[in-house]
Amino acid sequence: MTHQQILDKLHRRMAESMDSDLRRIIWSQMTYHNVADKKKVLELLMIRWNCALKGTKEEVTDNYKDMVILTLAVLLHRYGMVDEQITKDALAAIDSLNEKVVTSDAFFHQTAKMKEFLQNEPASLTKRPVRPKADVTFYRAQDVISFKQDGKYCAAYVHNNHQNEYPVIEFYDFVSDKKPDMQDLAGAKAKGITRANGNMEKCKYMVFGLKDLPDYANQVHLIQAAVASPPDNEHLKQGDGVWEHSAIGSDIIEIQKVIKGIIK
Repeated sequence: MTHQQILDKLHRRMAESMDSDLRRIIWSQMTYHNVADKKKVLELLMIRWNCALKGTKEEVTDNYKDMVILTLAVLLHRYGMVDEQITKDALAAIDSLNEKVVTSDAFFHQTAKMKEFLQNEPASLTKRPVRPKADVTFYRAQDVISFKQDGKYCAAYVHNNHQNEYPVIEFYDFVSDKKPDMQDLAGAKAKGITRANGNMEKCKYMVFGLKDLPDYANQVHLIQAAVASPPDNEHLKQGDGVWEHSAIGSDIIEIQKVIKGIIK
């Protein structure tokens, strides 16, 4: 039994999405701190993936949640990590998927092997995983999207998608307890960034890894496509020097820091 053999029996694209998120986090941790701290890894990962695991029944089915928690346990194990509660929930998810006949006969017949595999001590991670490269994004210019984080929602406008690799977004100065629609965003201006000199300036972000539509983590949602007018940013100053026409590089994990500042 291997990790990939289990993942191949689940939701392939969802597993690829979660694996990409996990590799980003672990790569960063091992690059800047020499070690991947499980607590920090899970903290960053679950900001996104709890949106699926804790989604409403209208948003996420129980079967999908079972696949998400099982995929999470398998991927953590792949990268040398174990969380007791996640493993326990994953074992229960295997039984649930079998009971509802959600997966294949091969999945059912290998139940015992999968459970044994997940409860074995994983091999330690000895080197950084490969950092995900820019991929095709399905977000398009003039899309308006929402992000969910810590029970709050914010929104952003997609200005363009650089060679279909990553979207360049600008946030609205908006926070809500529910997923917004365009009526909620009527009149909302652009959210700027405060520079070291105290200026509140216009700001856009290149978000690597923001690609799947729908988002398999249930964190990002398309509100409306083909919205001609971006949020008004005339109240914000134009940056100078390196910031005059550039966007800040980020990714689907790092952008959570920006969102935290918006929803606080």
